[in-house]
Amino acid sequence: TLSGMFGISNITLPRILKWEKEKIIRIINKLFLLQLLINIMLFIAVILFGPYIIFFIFGKNYQLSANIIKYLSIILIINPLGVYNLVLYRRDMEKYYPIYAITTALLSIITDIILISNFKFYGAIASAILANVYSGLINYTLYKTKFYNTPS
Repeated sequence: TLSGMFGISNITLPRILKWEKEKIIRIINKLFLLQLLINIMLFIAVILFGPYIIFFIFGKNYQLSANIIKYLSIILIINPLGVYNLVLYRRDMEKYYPIYAITTALLSIITDIILISNFKFYGAIASAILANVYSGLINYTLYKTKFYNTPS
C-alpha cells in the first residue's frame, strides 16, 4: 500500500504516454532512482516505526504481523523496477504486456506451490518477495530488449 501511495508511476504514466522515445530513455532511469530513494525512506520508516504503529492501532495481539511487515518491507526496495513497466502502456509496446503478465503469473504460481508447501509461513513471505523480483526483472528486461534497443 505504501509503495502505491508514494509511487511516481501513477503521476508519470499520462506524461510518458505522450513523450517521444528519446525523452523516455533520458528520464526513466532518473524516475527509477527517485522512486528508489522514496522507497528506501519508506523501508527505513517501516523497519523503525512499523511495530509501534501496529501495536498502537491494533494492540499486542497483532505483534506477529509487525514481524511479517518487516520481512515484506524488502519489497519496497525491489518495487522501483516497476517504473520500467510504464513503457508497456505505450501504443508501440502494449503487445508485450501479455508476456509480462503471463510470465509473472506463472512464475508466481510455481514459486507459491514450491515454497509455501515446503516452508509454510516463511515460504509465503519468500514467494511474495520473489514475485516482486520476477515482476521487476521482467519489466526491466522488456524495457531493455524491446524498447531501449529497438529503433524509433
